[in-house]
Amino acid sequence: MLLPVGGSFLGQATSERLGMAARSRLEQHLARMLLYPYICAQARREGEPRRALARWFEKGGEIVNNHLSPDATVGGRYRIISLLGQGGMGAVYKALHLPSNCEVAVKELRLPPLTQAVLAEQEFRLEAQILESIDHYGVPAFREYLYDPATKGWYLGMALVEGETLEDRLKVAGGKLPLEQALEVWLQLCDVLDYLHSRQPPIIFRDLKPGNVMLDDKDQVKLVDFGIAILGNTKARSLGTPGYAPPEQYGNGQVLPESDVYSLAVLLLQCLTGREPENFLLRPSEEQVRLDPLYPPDQQMVSPALVKLDALIQQMAAYKPSGRPKIPAVRKELQEITEMVAFEEEREAVVVALASYRNKAASASVAPTGSGDMSFLERLVLIFMLGLVGLVGLGLLCFISLAVLAYLKVG
Repeated sequence: MLLPVGGSFLGQATSERLGMAARSRLEQHLARMLLYPYICAQARREGEPRRALARWFEKGGEIVNNHLSPDATVGGRYRIISLLGQGGMGAVYKALHLPSNCEVAVKELRLPPLTQAVLAEQEFRLEAQILESIDHYGVPAFREYLYDPATKGWYLGMALVEGETLEDRLKVAGGKLPLEQALEVWLQLCDVLDYLHSRQPPIIFRDLKPGNVMLDDKDQVKLVDFGIAILGNTKARSLGTPGYAPPEQYGNGQVLPESDVYSLAVLLLQCLTGREPENFLLRPSEEQVRLDPLYPPDQQMVSPALVKLDALIQQMAAYKPSGRPKIPAVRKELQEITEMVAFEEEREAVVVALASYRNKAASASVAPTGSGDMSFLERLVLIFMLGLVGLVGLGLLCFISLAVLAYLKVG
């Protein structure tokens, strides 16, 4: 029998053996610490590691997801305006930076005691360190990192991005974007990722998905939430969103900049087809991972641009990182595809215009039928009038010629 234990499901014997029925609060904390790996395993299957863990501790009576109310003050430097979004172990707020009187975004991390809070704090500090080192228009500017003993929370202050997430844009657009718009978004993402990967050590984002891509009021792309980003080609905890994260991000493989390339391929395919990404990571033993094609295999007429784009996506989603192209090569291919799409659209517009012109010319060359037809008598009159006009013109020309000759003889 499986029993729900705060958002996870464990066997009854396991729950009893680990002391979940213990009365002592200390024993409760120790039991939660022992259950942490089980909770993480379940969270990975759900695709929401932090949220599942938060639900578990919330059911255990700990202080999790107690969001700050409007007008609350953080560290004496920020006044909360509203809640922008929430996750398993914290939230993001719109706030007023009191020293500068500017509106900013404040990210909160709050953990209960004795539940690997030290590790979570280290990761939050790493996120702050990464954001502080970034100077790129595609990433919200970092302000500061602070701890508020009053709320027992850690906070990141950063620039506020006014706009919508790519996830929201997809919902409004019916699940997918026009090809030209999707290519423009991905070229901008390539610029951001190229900057991150070219840093020393490289910054690997590891969580590329629609909810972490912001589009401002000018459709400029901003990459947000560096919560599981890492520095350098290092082994890290198995975190990520199933379907978007590459196979090596779920095992003991080394996470590389090419890991972000895989996520970019899945994201691009989702935006073009409207289909949710499948979780290929449930089959890590398979060394052949192929995403769904952009077009049906039996389709007869396929745009050369789509053929090239589909080949690029499949290469980006190779099972092994060594088989994937780097971001500069991806950006170059996307630029060429964008030019091909523009050329094909222009050519199609010309073809349509020529076809329309030919249809009009053909319809004009065909004699009209019906009550508007000219009768035989009308045609004779028209021919007579044209001949008369020709004769008058010829006579006038002869008269002018004779006049000129007479003038020359007199002279």
